[in-house]
Amino acid sequence: MADFQQGIIVFLAIVIVSGWGIAAAGGPGNIANWLGEHGQDWRLNPFAFTGLFGGEFPFAWFFTLIFMALVAGFGMGTYIDWYAESQRIQSAKTVRDASYSIWSGSALVLLRNGIWAVAILGFFVLFPNIVTDVGNFAAAQGVPPEAVGEKAKEVYEVGWFVMGFKVLPFGLLGFFFAAIVAIHFSTISTHLNLGAMYATRDIYHHYINPKASEKRLVWVGRISTLIILLGSFVYGLMMESITSWLIFAIWIMSAGIWLPSILQVVWWRFNSWGYLSAWIANLGLSWLVVWILPSFGLLTGLEDYHRFWILMVLGMIIYLPATFLTRPEPMDNLVRFYAMSRPIGCWGPVRREAERRGLLHPEDLLAEESVET
Repeated sequence: MADFQQGIIVFLAIVIVSGWGIAAAGGPGNIANWLGEHGQDWRLNPFAFTGLFGGEFPFAWFFTLIFMALVAGFGMGTYIDWYAESQRIQSAKTVRDASYSIWSGSALVLLRNGIWAVAILGFFVLFPNIVTDVGNFAAAQGVPPEAVGEKAKEVYEVGWFVMGFKVLPFGLLGFFFAAIVAIHFSTISTHLNLGAMYATRDIYHHYINPKASEKRLVWVGRISTLIILLGSFVYGLMMESITSWLIFAIWIMSAGIWLPSILQVVWWRFNSWGYLSAWIANLGLSWLVVWILPSFGLLTGLEDYHRFWILMVLGMIIYLPATFLTRPEPMDNLVRFYAMSRPIGCWGPVRREAERRGLLHPEDLLAEESVET
């Protein structure tokens, strides 16, 4: 309920602040005209590539983003927002309510992001010299010359917040600040619950103590929440650029579990050991490729999309052997899952066993055959 309330506050704040900023910039038409007159109309073109592999926005980076979006949509469990969204879906009273939440939530996100995007473009109109100003300020504060440019670019990371504090009237600044707090508390509480759920149900309850009582699981969840919270403080002290860390956490550090999240649904042989090895290996490999090896002068100069594909391949080298070297999931569990959800993909042995046990009704088999045809 707290997250629901915070979500409403956040949505209203984004619409109000973005709308105010767009109006201050002269409206969408004036924003487009200004960008064209100042040689920045490329910002309006999502296909303004700087080359196949070179520049700040190469086609290879765009292809990687599209690949991640398609795979994430297919796997439903490969993008960080989905984990948070799943908590809301699973708390719905009925399947119908959960379906409505998916469709309505997606529509609101599209609407919100559309308004948000126009407001960000308006930011460049309202503050055309802000990068230069920030760069000069950083240089005056003694920032090394080679780091001044990076410090200036970091202003884009908080551009929407800067616009809000600059254009809103004083009466709305308090609401805007409250919305910022709601944004952070909503995200923090959601992921604290999410992390504690993984530690409690998927690790402790599944592998360590399957017979644990509910009271014991509650305490494990509380302790896990505290550990994750303290760990987040450590991460926070290590961060220098929120954008690079977000890319690392959302995309790069998830590269090794992109395909496993799909394989667990479309391939009967992929088991929990394969998925667990993918998670553990990806955590270690991502740090190794992104932070540790470059500090020793190895694998330097790689773009984020290079690292994404490298981690995908390295992950496969680990989780596929782990899957084949361990036993498959119990057939009873697989049959129950197949009879309940009818997943697509490579489920031949499980489907035949379900048919042998009489768990699939004749009309269901006819429907499946017609769909396959």
